[in-house]
Amino acid sequence: MNLLPSDPTSLNDLMDLLYATTEVALAGNSQGVDAGTAQNLTANVGVIEQAINAAHGTFGSFAKMTDGQIMTQSTWAGTWIGDNWSKIMAQMTSNQKNAQGTAGPSATSNDLTIIGMGNADTGIKAPDASSLSEKLPLKSSDGNAELYVGDNGNLWVKALKPTNGTVTFPKIETKGTAGTSLGTAPFYIADKANNSEGAGLQTRLAPVGLFKAGTPQTGTINVSIKMLAMGENKGQKTQSGNSNPTGFSQAGAVLEVENVATGERLKVSDAMDPNDPIQASSGTLSTGSDGNLQLEVGADGEYGLINLPIADNKGNYDTYRYVEVKAPKGEAISAPDEKSTFSFSASDTIDATTHNLETPDTHIQDSPMVETGIAKIDADTNHQGTNGNPDLSGAELSLYVKTSDSGTTVINGLSKTGTFVPVKQSQGIDPETGKSAAVTLSADAAYAPNANGNIVLVTNKDGLAGNVRNLALPSADDCFWFETKTPKGFANNTDGLSEHFESSNAIDGTNNNLEDNHATSGTISDKPMLALSLDKNSTNAEFDAVLGKATYEAVDDKGIPLTVDEGLDPKIGAAANIDVTAGTLVKNDQNHLEVEATSDGKIALQNIDGTKVSGNLHFVEVNPADGHAKSNAEVDETMKPDTISSDGTNFEASATTTDKPMGELALTKIDADTKSSTTQGAAVLQGATLGLYAETSPSGTTVIEGVSYSGTLVPVTQSAGVNPKTGESAPVSLSKGGTYAKDANGKVVLVSDAKGNFGEVQNLDLSQNLTYYGIELQAPYGYTRNTKAHVWNFSKDSKVDPTSNNYEDSDNLKGTIADRVVDFDFMFDKVAGDNGATGLKGSGWTLTPVTGTTTAANAENTLGKFNNSDTTNIIGRDTMISPDTGLATPVTKVSQLYLGATQLSHNFTDPQGALETGMVEYDHVQEGK
Repeated sequence: MNLLPSDPTSLNDLMDLLYATTEVALAGNSQGVDAGTAQNLTANVGVIEQAINAAHGTFGSFAKMTDGQIMTQSTWAGTWIGDNWSKIMAQMTSNQKNAQGTAGPSATSNDLTIIGMGNADTGIKAPDASSLSEKLPLKSSDGNAELYVGDNGNLWVKALKPTNGTVTFPKIETKGTAGTSLGTAPFYIADKANNSEGAGLQTRLAPVGLFKAGTPQTGTINVSIKMLAMGENKGQKTQSGNSNPTGFSQAGAVLEVENVATGERLKVSDAMDPNDPIQASSGTLSTGSDGNLQLEVGADGEYGLINLPIADNKGNYDTYRYVEVKAPKGEAISAPDEKSTFSFSASDTIDATTHNLETPDTHIQDSPMVETGIAKIDADTNHQGTNGNPDLSGAELSLYVKTSDSGTTVINGLSKTGTFVPVKQSQGIDPETGKSAAVTLSADAAYAPNANGNIVLVTNKDGLAGNVRNLALPSADDCFWFETKTPKGFANNTDGLSEHFESSNAIDGTNNNLEDNHATSGTISDKPMLALSLDKNSTNAEFDAVLGKATYEAVDDKGIPLTVDEGLDPKIGAAANIDVTAGTLVKNDQNHLEVEATSDGKIALQNIDGTKVSGNLHFVEVNPADGHAKSNAEVDETMKPDTISSDGTNFEASATTTDKPMGELALTKIDADTKSSTTQGAAVLQGATLGLYAETSPSGTTVIEGVSYSGTLVPVTQSAGVNPKTGESAPVSLSKGGTYAKDANGKVVLVSDAKGNFGEVQNLDLSQNLTYYGIELQAPYGYTRNTKAHVWNFSKDSKVDPTSNNYEDSDNLKGTIADRVVDFDFMFDKVAGDNGATGLKGSGWTLTPVTGTTTAANAENTLGKFNNSDTTNIIGRDTMISPDTGLATPVTKVSQLYLGATQLSHNFTDPQGALETGMVEYDHVQEGK
């Protein structure tokens, strides 16, 4: 067995071989190499080296050693290797096999054995194509392959039928070069580098130098050579059929080639020959960070590789598949399938240009994946309507695809023209395999609780709903986002948002999704709706249920009233009239929003368009409620972004206001006997004074002018009124001739006129008191003071004076207070029958009440004292000489009179007729005295 190297330097190769086989044996003694033999070999490696050096050291160089000399020193080693070669081979890895060569087991074989099948160049150079034996082409011994010489002078193997990958050819005879016959000399293996005969095994075979240079020894080629046949494949990368949108470029897709049997990806080192590396016939070939070959597809979608290894070390044909490691822009990676898989076989044809085995074209298809995003925004971009940024969470946005322009689809209770179909969460694509999968959501996205398998996203407080990714478009039609649930306080937007997809749209660099035409930043804008409510009260709760005629306008910060049409339809978001949910709309020429309150003072407005007004609104009273002063103050309504109505439809603000009730009262002095303003005798109605008192409590006792009255009575001041136009405090008003007494001292003390009228007190503030007392402080001349108080009461049932808008007193302004005559005068004359007699003075007279007029029921009809003096009486009017002036002065108080029991007649001369009579006068006859 000729195992020795032909190069002196290759003795080291022998040593390496010994070491390597020993290591394999030690590692795998279970495969048939016993441990004892392996250890023995290992122990003797050094001995062999020493023996060789000792025996041949005189030669000075291994170059002078003969084969026999070396083999003599290592016969036992060579024998052991030869005997155990098959076991050693079984233990070697493929790399070790390549590194150590594949020496044949027979030293007398005349055959050429080639491992690996296919129609390929063996890389073995024929000495001279013109001098080859006529036996070429030569069939293998099993008839499965044919050996022939190609145009390049190399030996080629052509597979005739499938084999196990190893073919053996019988001895090849050649004729010597330049006519020199070599007889039956064996065929020479040439070095490809210089094409010289006998130069040894070419560099692509390993190890180099196992064959002796120069004229070969008698015998045959007895080595198995790894065949260097190579193959090729090409294919087309396209977009999947029926996928949308169309028109994607396949440029940028990156493919790796995987051996199906081993799962290994091809690397540069897998090339059959470093001089013939694996190359791209289409596309761009590079090496990845992991050493794998990567083929980038060009814009035309074509790809191809040549110089691929076609079989394993046992001659089994290889099967490969393309593994897409990077998809083109906008598409998902396709998982390998039968269309992207190719195998080499004996029936493959040879590419005349590359001399590679040709395989059927492969085909790789990728599917597009798209991304669409949506957000909810406030149409009131400055948030003026809500006085701040509102919470937009809770809106639900549903994705639909429009499959037809015909038909009608009901979405969120509203009919849409066209056929819209919900997009399912399952209508996605796996970006790593291209297979159907659920869509994925961005980190800030979430499905609505009631999505039911559809793509329905819910917004966060900022209105963001996030993105839907890896969506496989169900059709070429646009997708639509529709609002199926609005955030609290906003009107629904029925328009929706159309999302259009073209292959020219931007690509999301983070996930390779084709973005929608809004770059996943589409928005649906909603308008905020505002609600205002007013609760109007009276400052006196007695009147809280009778406030119905108060009317108000809502105005903005600039004082501009809202108009009726500045509202929104909450279902469709279109302009509409503002809803009046409490109160009654008052029509007016300006179309202003004027509302009359309910009877209990309630006004409520809804669905005001928040984009048209600021959040600082005001209620301004246009007309007051019956019996109340109009308030001049604005009732502020300030919206807050976090204040939502109970039904969630509106941002709401509420306020309360109070108006002051006003009362008016009147009283007339009358004669108690005549029951009218007709007086008796000299008595007059003018000049009586009347004090006005408020009952602040029914308990207690109050003494006024010496008379005790039940209850706590407080004098009403002249300032206890209210301005009917502004609601501010103001003096009470006097009307219909009413005047204050000169000594009123800021209190409401009225003076009667000649008709007994005290006039009317108006705009009296009824906020605190509803019961008032009129007490006569001084009677008019001729009348006694009526100490009985006149009481007025006010209530919600009181009549309202349409002129003054005051509640009328309980007498409806017709109350009276009656005084009895204090004294009266009468006289008669004692005359002679002929009207000329004299001396009538001195007759006595007695005034006696009529029988029956002094009963208890009429006890006031008793006579008082009188005076009849010829010095002080002048025509029925008592006078006195004033000590201050010395002049005759009318008597004003009974106590000033000289009272006598008997009235005597006195002389009276008629100034005109100078008649003298006997006059009797009765002055100041007092009732009740």
